[in-house]
This record gives sequence, C-alpha cells and structure tokens, in this order.
Amino acid sequence: ANFTVVGDPVPLGGAPAGLALSTDGTTCVVITNKAIVVLSKQGAGWAPGSSTPITFSALGVAISPSKTEVAVACDDNQIRIYSLAGTALSAGAPLTQHKNPVTRVGYSPCGKFLASADAVSPPPTARALHVWAGRLLPRVTVLARRPVGTWAG
Repeated sequence: ANFTVVGDPVPLGGAPAGLALSTDGTTCVVITNKAIVVLSKQGAGWAPGSSTPITFSALGVAISPSKTEVAVACDDNQIRIYSLAGTALSAGAPLTQHKNPVTRVGYSPCGKFLASADAVSPPPTARALHVWAGRLLPRVTVLARRPVGTWAG
C-alpha cells in the first residue's frame, strides 16, 4: 500500500498506546503512557486540543459516535469514562465490574452500547465481553454487527 504523510507532526508528550477516530473523522483521541490527548482536524493535519494527565496504564480507547463521550480501557480492571465537549475531557465515574485488565472498548454505531473485553487467565488469550448501556447488561456471548448497521447479541 502507498501512504502519503500529510500535516505536521503533533507532539503527544508520551509513548502512544492507542487511538480512536470519530466517525466523522474530525476528532482523534490518543492514549499515551502519560496522558489522554484530544486532537482536532485542521486542514490536512491535526491540532492539539487538550491533554489530560493519567496515573494508570491505558490499553484501549473509543469515542462515542456523538463525540460526547470517551471510554478508556485500563489495566487496573476499570473503564474510565470521560465527557467530551469539543476537545475538553471531564472525568466521570469509572465502570469497575471487570475482574481483569480491560483490553478493548468500543461503542455501537448508534452510541447506545459500549462493549468491553478483558484479559482472562488462563489462558491469557481468552476474552470476556461485557455490554454497557448505563449499567452492566447480562453477559453477552456473541456481539456481531449486522450488514444494515445494527448490533445483535
């Protein structure tokens, strides 16, 4: 594949561990070993918007389709939820029901559901999936996106 680099480099202040791009491609959230960095699209490049220091290890990140919420998967068995207004983050109450490090988070296309996976031992490659809709829903064994854009469990 051929790629073209556009725009100027954006300093992140730490080693990047993951990123999420909004569905409209105008907002990017990068998790590093030191901060959660929100970037906004400007022309062909990206402009730093905010940097929120963290004291935990972030493993994954997702932006809600409405760009009003950011979920961060953490190695301390939590999902940290942030309100997003423009490029400003405000910490909310974390979701603490996981019993293992949370490795992945993702919002449904409608934004009503947040799915999360954790590292289950043994074996370390197994995953437990949880679906949140303001609260932990009953355990879901399969979560698949249908071609029409709806989610099914």
